[in-house]
Amino acid sequence: MNSILKRGILGVLFLVPFIPFVVTKTMYFPFITGKAFAFRFLVGIAVALWCVLMLYDRSFVPKKTPVLWAVLIFFGVVAIADIFGVNFERSLWSNFERMEGLVTFIYLCVFFLVSSTILSRMDKWKAFWNVSVVASVGMALYALLQAYGTLSISQGGARVDATMGNSIYLAVYMLFHIFLTLWLLYGRRRSWPYVTWYLIAIVLQLLALYNTGTRGTVLGLIGGLGITSLIIALKGKEHPRLRALAIGSIAFMILFVGIFVAFRDTDFVKKSAILNRFTSISFSEGTGYSRAVLWSSIAFDGFKERPLLGWGQDNFLIVFGKYYDARMNKQEPWFDRAHNVFFDWLISAGILGLLAYLSLFGVSLYVIWKQSSHFALVERSIGTGLFAGYFVHNIFVFDNLISYIFFFLFLGFISSSYVISHSDILHKYSDRLRYRFILGVVAFIVIAVLTYATTIPHIQASKNIIKGIVGAQQGDFYTPLELFTNAVKDPVADDEARFQLSRVAFSIAASSDPSITEEIKQAYLETTLLELEKSAQHDPDNTRAKFFLAMFYARIGDLAEAKRLFEELLSVNPDRQIFLSEYGLILALTNEYQLAEEVLSRFQEIAPESQEAATRYSAILFLQGKRDEAQKALAVYAGNTFEDGSFDLSIYGTPTTFEQAFIATTFETERIQMRLEERGYGEYLLKVQEYANNNQKQKALIFIKDMLTFFPNEKEKTEALREAVIAGKEIIIKDSVNPTQE
Repeated sequence: MNSILKRGILGVLFLVPFIPFVVTKTMYFPFITGKAFAFRFLVGIAVALWCVLMLYDRSFVPKKTPVLWAVLIFFGVVAIADIFGVNFERSLWSNFERMEGLVTFIYLCVFFLVSSTILSRMDKWKAFWNVSVVASVGMALYALLQAYGTLSISQGGARVDATMGNSIYLAVYMLFHIFLTLWLLYGRRRSWPYVTWYLIAIVLQLLALYNTGTRGTVLGLIGGLGITSLIIALKGKEHPRLRALAIGSIAFMILFVGIFVAFRDTDFVKKSAILNRFTSISFSEGTGYSRAVLWSSIAFDGFKERPLLGWGQDNFLIVFGKYYDARMNKQEPWFDRAHNVFFDWLISAGILGLLAYLSLFGVSLYVIWKQSSHFALVERSIGTGLFAGYFVHNIFVFDNLISYIFFFLFLGFISSSYVISHSDILHKYSDRLRYRFILGVVAFIVIAVLTYATTIPHIQASKNIIKGIVGAQQGDFYTPLELFTNAVKDPVADDEARFQLSRVAFSIAASSDPSITEEIKQAYLETTLLELEKSAQHDPDNTRAKFFLAMFYARIGDLAEAKRLFEELLSVNPDRQIFLSEYGLILALTNEYQLAEEVLSRFQEIAPESQEAATRYSAILFLQGKRDEAQKALAVYAGNTFEDGSFDLSIYGTPTTFEQAFIATTFETERIQMRLEERGYGEYLLKVQEYANNNQKQKALIFIKDMLTFFPNEKEKTEALREAVIAGKEIIIKDSVNPTQE
């Protein structure tokens, strides 16, 4: 019986390295949810079998180790912080986008116990890590196929993401496996077939990591390898060859970084989408600047309000909304993570949570260096490098389920090494069979119920959201309403379901499809309004929930209620650009022009580079007959004064409604954007074709005027094009240089 149970658990555990490959297109957030539910299923099966195994073999009862205590203390602090946080339900369940929360940490904690007891011998751990390295090579090959265009990149752009759906998640996955492969390589250093295989694996892992373009992880890798090499160089006197190799590695890394810095401004680097990302590491501009603001202002202010136990997991969105800093205007409007694991834990669980999290690193290093004689110096150095690399990585990004899985696996590995080196503990509980039997039965029942409750209902809710979206896209507006309504009842799905419900409701309300009855429109509007109000009332500190409600009121024409809600939002964040923009628009639509001008002026002051700010502010000025001021507002956006007269609002006459003014200034900002981005002649041709063939002759002619100004060498072709547009001919562009007309 023992043998069957152990093999069963080992079989389940050896499937874990393949979880990163799971992508479920039938579920919402397919790169996240499928992995999370697969992990829960596997852990549930493993734990159930483990509980039974402990009845037959007492050696599989968890052993007291420093790492075990650190994990339990961390879990306890996080649980208390979540219970006393601002929204326990969200802290407990998280959402489909993250799939973390207290429930996930329960699984991780139990996963740690199972892996550290079942993979209790070093040969089992080596076999497990070898399987994981094989999986990582498969993942690396998938990423490289994306890099060279054979497979598409899920998130778009040049940064590969393999089956992770996010380049950052792939990067940290490769970071773990580079160090694990190095550890295995050292153990097989005298076997050339193995050495060759591990070196090939490391090369592929490095290439995959490079093509993610994740700067924080690359810095982590350099830092981790640097620490590993430094330790060997300082302490490896008994290994002269390895010491020389370590010194050479340090020298190589210094030389490599120096060469890269020296050539950072060359065309070769600038033309590479990946290399160019590494040259732009800065805390004074770009994402580096926004993260510095996020940490020093928003996150730190949130920490100061609840310093001891924080706000509970998955509540950073509340902190972001409450302490929003206007310097974040160039970034996305909503952040649910601090993009720094340590600040994330300060917000989630306060200073106690952060200390508990840091203790996982500290205690593990203590076991590696002080308590375990099982590891050789090089192995200890590699383990230290892994922790150091992961630590540096965590400074710049946030954790995810896959990184947590491998982090807790490594903690289990370290805990097992302690038991191997302290074998006297193995029989410490030999006389407590009765208590273990009771514990085993209880644990079996609890795990079975928990596994079902934390998987099946949420899987169905996730599928319902996808079915609702697809149904609406296919013209079935009856079924989605029921599907979204059911999904909203699920604590993991509620926010996403409400968001998708509102999107479908907007499209239905604006649709002129005669098959959509007024009855179904009203049903969607009433249901959506009810759910959004419920969300805002249930979570009053959530500015995003209130914002969505305000926007819905605006879309259905209740501008008075929308105005009231935006005034409440601005009382909390008076400089929040997304609030100023929408509030200013509502004021313009309700003919409160003077107040709209003040609000939109503030919007442009905060975000002078924003096309939206320029468009709306110049529109409200233009509507009031302040053409020169409107022109100046556009000039602020463009960064010049238009002394050449290329942009002139006077050609649009005198608008009588905000809509007319908005259309005019929108078109002008489009022209400005074309010029700012130094678009070529061919792109102007495409614009002329677009407007001319859609019965917008005036706009086409305006672009032709720009072409005559900006491309004097193409005057003859441009004049011919203008004559064709005036004559009402269809414009056909066979190539980007020579237009033809029919």
